[in-house]
Amino acid sequence: MGSIVPIVEGDGEIQAVPNLLKRMLFRHECYDLHIAKPKNAHGCGNLTSPGGIERFIQFALIQPRCEGVLVLLDADEECAYSLAKELARRINTLNPSKPVVVVAAKCEYEAWFLASLPTMAGTQLEGRPGLLPGITVQDERIETIRGVKEWLSRNFPEGRIYKETLDQLPMTRLIDLDIALAKSRSLRRMEHAIVQLIEHRNTGGFVSPL
Repeated sequence: MGSIVPIVEGDGEIQAVPNLLKRMLFRHECYDLHIAKPKNAHGCGNLTSPGGIERFIQFALIQPRCEGVLVLLDADEECAYSLAKELARRINTLNPSKPVVVVAAKCEYEAWFLASLPTMAGTQLEGRPGLLPGITVQDERIETIRGVKEWLSRNFPEGRIYKETLDQLPMTRLIDLDIALAKSRSLRRMEHAIVQLIEHRNTGGFVSPL
């Protein structure tokens, strides 16, 4: 079975991203692609620094049965499109042998939780208190809020803070893709990236930030 090899920027994504990608594969009735354990860049700076993304891509491409690579990072204060486009430009100089797609979450991975608040609020997270019931956010603000992790912490019960390594996977499991895709443009970009990898896994290398 071939694999998609994700490259992520933090510890929380190591478990959360495979869950999200598998669900997107199944959504498109693709059952013969495996999601490999993500390569952890340990910070966006290790991808954007000179030679950084290039090293990670070369490492990902030599993984057993690699049929494509997906790079996911947070745009934070940067323009998501410009960030993804610049990384794609650099990757393209490698002439990768397999498809590579770049996704920049706007502004953070956690913004995708805000796009599915109806399934998050008032729900336990593997036995731990989750977000307070009844909280809402305007749809047009979902991808503009800065400091989403801090926003989540403010909307947990008193004394509880958001921790990526504890909360990112259980909250990812609660994402309703139908609801979240309708509200989040960058999540739709993630789904489009998965479709690109499905459709082009046997057609050679290309690099896409779109």
